[in-house]
Amino acid sequence: MINCTNCNIAFSPSFATCPRCKSFETPPAIRNRYLTQDAKNRISDGQPSSDVRDYLIANGFSDADADALVGDAASGLRSETRGYGFRRFIVGVLMLTLAGLFAAVLQSGARVRGSGFAIGFMILAGGGLLAAFSGVYTMLSGRESKLVGKILDQTDRFNT
Repeated sequence: MINCTNCNIAFSPSFATCPRCKSFETPPAIRNRYLTQDAKNRISDGQPSSDVRDYLIANGFSDADADALVGDAASGLRSETRGYGFRRFIVGVLMLTLAGLFAAVLQSGARVRGSGFAIGFMILAGGGLLAAFSGVYTMLSGRESKLVGKILDQTDRFNT
C-alpha cells in the first residue's frame, strides 16, 4: 500500500495516481513492480499473452519491455508445468508398478478374498496409465492436457 502525502489515505499501486485527490502519483518503481507481478499472475491464470502484452503497454511499458516480460512469464509457466508433468509421470509409473505387483499376486494362484484386489488392480492400472501418459504429454508440450485439467478442476471443487 502507498500513502498519499496530500490526503493521507493508503491506496494500492494498481492506481497510477491517488484515487481521492488525483494529484499524488505512485512511484514508478513500485508501480512497475506491481504491474510486473500482475502480468505474471495473469499469464499463470491462463490469460492470453497478447492480452497481457496489451495490458502492459496500456500501463506505460514499451513494446520491447512488454514482450520480454510476457516471454519470461510464459517460459517460467511452461517450465513449471513441465515439472508437474514429470511428477505426474513418476506417480503413474509407480501406480503401474503396484498394479503389476497386484497382477503377480493374482497370477501366482494365491487365494484372495473378495473382489477388492481386482478393483484395486483396475484402479491402479487405469490411474497409472492416465497419469503416465498425461505426464509425458505435459513434459513434451509444456501445457496441461485438457482431460487432466478437467479432472483436476473437478477435484478442486470438491476440496474447497
